[in-house]
Amino acid sequence: MNERSAEELDRLMKFDDLVCRVYADDRMPPGTREVALAMAWALERGPVAHPEVKFWTLVRRSLGGDRMGRPRLSELIAADAPRYENRSDWSLGNGSCEGPRVRPYKPRERPPSGCYLDHPHIGPCRFPEVYGAGGHAHDHTEGGTICGATATIRVKERDMVTGWHTNHWFCRRHAARAREVKQQLAARGEPPEPIPNTGGLLPRYFAADWAKIYALHCEKAYRRWTEPYCGVDADHWPTPGKTMIPKRPRLALVADL
Repeated sequence: MNERSAEELDRLMKFDDLVCRVYADDRMPPGTREVALAMAWALERGPVAHPEVKFWTLVRRSLGGDRMGRPRLSELIAADAPRYENRSDWSLGNGSCEGPRVRPYKPRERPPSGCYLDHPHIGPCRFPEVYGAGGHAHDHTEGGTICGATATIRVKERDMVTGWHTNHWFCRRHAARAREVKQQLAARGEPPEPIPNTGGLLPRYFAADWAKIYALHCEKAYRRWTEPYCGVDADHWPTPGKTMIPKRPRLALVADL
């Protein structure tokens, strides 16, 4: 076996190992996996067939274009940019009011038809109501202590350790309660920068200046992005409740003597 074939065999083994690890990563979404596989091929197999073509050119060609013919590279890399996302913010509707119930709860009797809405339908009702002993409807608002009406006012509570937020909802009748909760949360001080919970998977497999790469492709994809304080590698992010979460140092202006 000559020296050239030994080098090609080593590249092939590295490529196979990298592909296996990428496919075994259950955290990786399909689009990010495409980028990782294209990068693995361009890194270990591309130079054999196209020694004159640059690395990122090979990756861009491998991923092809979208329906408009635009390269997919920037969109796919921008989708892996490390960031914090709250899935509840994607909901199209508002939550239920968390304010105290204004009037005491009175259980409703079971309608004669056995259907909550008492409307005509074929087969089981699509809008069933749960009833307890005596034919009374159960109260779904924690024993009748909270309002439960459709809310219009949202108050965000930021965790003082992770920076992650939780939405609290209030209706117009409980606007005063919403303002009170806002004041209580503001009195705790400034919350820390959120720990990322999305992206940061590509740096696990390829060593590069990923902060610069993410910034470049987010700009091309028209996405706002700033480098998180915890870094861009998902393996280096602290786990809430398991590892210590570092705090961003406070900078002070030193006056000239």
